[in-house]
Amino acid sequence: MAIGWKVLFGYAVIYRSVVMENLQYAADIALGFLSYFICIFVFINLWGYVYGEVMPSLPDIPGNR
Repeated sequence: MAIGWKVLFGYAVIYRSVVMENLQYAADIALGFLSYFICIFVFINLWGYVYGEVMPSLPDIPGNR
């Protein structure tokens, strides 16, 4: 019993839609990770800039090392 082309075409359409859906989900994950990385990078550098200016002006206390 041979499988008709219409049946195989139906499977191809379903497979294509599943692949497209998974690719969109992967892009969403990648963009979420990128935005998270940018936020963390900005806040870490901002933290160093804000608190890095205060540290050199503190007096040197013996035994603080």
